[in-house]
Amino acid sequence: MKKIVSIAVLVGLLLTGCNSSDENDSSKSSKSSKSSKSSKSSKSSDSYVVPSKFGPTVVDLFDRYTWIKAPNGKAIHIFSQPKVSVAQLLKARNTLEFFLTNTVSTNKKLIANSMADRGATLFIFDDEEAMEIALSNEEFVEDAIAKNPQALYATEIFVEGDSNYLADSPAGRDATFEEVLHFTQAQGIAPVMKDFQKRIAEQADRAIEANVWNPTEVQLEEWKEEGDEVTGYTTSHEYFAAIVEAYYGMWENGTKGMDGYIGYSRVLQAEHDKEGLKIVTSFLPKFIPTTMDIDPSFAADSTFHMSYDADLAYTTKSQYLMSVRLTGTNNSNISGNAQDNLLMGNEGDNKIDGKGGINTYKVNALRAEFIVTPHGGAYLVQDKDNARNGADTLNNIKYIEFNDEKIDLTKL
Repeated sequence: MKKIVSIAVLVGLLLTGCNSSDENDSSKSSKSSKSSKSSKSSKSSDSYVVPSKFGPTVVDLFDRYTWIKAPNGKAIHIFSQPKVSVAQLLKARNTLEFFLTNTVSTNKKLIANSMADRGATLFIFDDEEAMEIALSNEEFVEDAIAKNPQALYATEIFVEGDSNYLADSPAGRDATFEEVLHFTQAQGIAPVMKDFQKRIAEQADRAIEANVWNPTEVQLEEWKEEGDEVTGYTTSHEYFAAIVEAYYGMWENGTKGMDGYIGYSRVLQAEHDKEGLKIVTSFLPKFIPTTMDIDPSFAADSTFHMSYDADLAYTTKSQYLMSVRLTGTNNSNISGNAQDNLLMGNEGDNKIDGKGGINTYKVNALRAEFIVTPHGGAYLVQDKDNARNGADTLNNIKYIEFNDEKIDLTKL
């Protein structure tokens, strides 16, 4: 369900939940710890303390804060509550960064600037009850930071590699893509890309008429009352989320997509909803280039696979990733795909296999701090400070990218 537009709408509609100091930019600092290896853009914040400038009401409700800096220099705000893990906060931010990344066909500058100009804010609540409590706080409801909000729950965010992401039939559903896309569409796409918004809305109507997308009559009646001409009406938002989630494999293990969408894989989209497929591919790339963090709970001696494997349900989603980073301390591993992957390890001993493509292994440290040696047909990358990081074994990796140097392993 779309949790957007205004606090008034949030109070009236969102209680049903979703069924379907200054800003210290610590991303400018460079850490040598491999656990912080990252390709994060300098346009986003890695500082999680809620700045006091947002006032006591916001500081009391939320315990973490991050942001994405739009091209106009303003911030798109993201707040989270105590039960939201850092990994979940970053999953939401990474997803927003992905939606705002330029493609060959679409420059997202105007979208990001619109979101920042409108004071768009993503609030990640512990759960639905926590949101209700926040909305009962009159000072929060009237705060300027809550003027153009989007709500998301910790219970709806499945981080790559966590138990929910890996499970075939989890108790809930990962709504990160859906809700962050609603946020992007309402505060960015609809206000400044009016022709594209109209195209989405018209195709939603055609998909309903053709029984390609099958929301219930009750849903459709509710959606007619939600939204406006500026931010778009809910029917267009729900349809856009349905086609985007299907495109990235999020419904492929089932028998239908969001709200009865029959094009729940790329093959089925091409067969049943060609225009919907064109909408997705005109706005988003075939693969996801944004680095996605693998949850620190991902088990030791386990391998996160980025190629489709019928025996691993999660690979319907992970097959579209191009860049992942292990986090935490477990000795876990990565197996890439046929794309040009950017891969990163954690504090443990990792086995990194890029598989196909021209692959890069990234370390957030200086070249002089690591020893790189051939190792039985692979390469061993070892931190000189053994107490700080483990040793990683690289296969099918062409480059290692350090903070100060990029080396070609084929020329060692």
